[in-house]
Amino acid sequence: MLKLQNIQERPNISETWKEVEQTVKTIAEEVLGYIPGKTRKMWFNEECKRASHENDRARMKVLQELNKDNKRLLALKKREVKKVIRVNKRLWEKERIQTIKNNKNRHSKIFFEKANEVRHGYKSRPTVMRKSDGTLLTGNKEIACEFKDMFTKLMNQPIINITVNELTTVEQLLENDCND
Repeated sequence: MLKLQNIQERPNISETWKEVEQTVKTIAEEVLGYIPGKTRKMWFNEECKRASHENDRARMKVLQELNKDNKRLLALKKREVKKVIRVNKRLWEKERIQTIKNNKNRHSKIFFEKANEVRHGYKSRPTVMRKSDGTLLTGNKEIACEFKDMFTKLMNQPIINITVNELTTVEQLLENDCND
């Protein structure tokens, strides 16, 4: 919590905001803990990424220079991306079904886990936060209010005025003597 007080004023505002952002993230991680996100699109591999990046580059070309060749190239890349993604997703689904079939008689636990994943789909995990008094908050609005209160307290702390004693140099003393 003291990290926000240690932020020093910089001439570049973007650096200051980056430091504030990083501080807020580390405080949130300390308070809430870090929970890594699960990858939901297991089928999205390097081939899909490559095709997607090529599509993005073709789109940028169209935005920079609008002509028929660039439009044709973009349409071609879009079709290619759709095809690559569709093929990879189908292969992944076939492998998933094959895993379920293989585990039907041998490993019933894995069979039912995988079958239930297919049947129930994605379920969001509940968001939980500890309040300053130790109670748990589960509602999104309650959590947002708690964050608001926490950062209001942090940002509205009194500013500590630090006086800087000016040091005089020999040149300044000579200048003052010459002017008198």
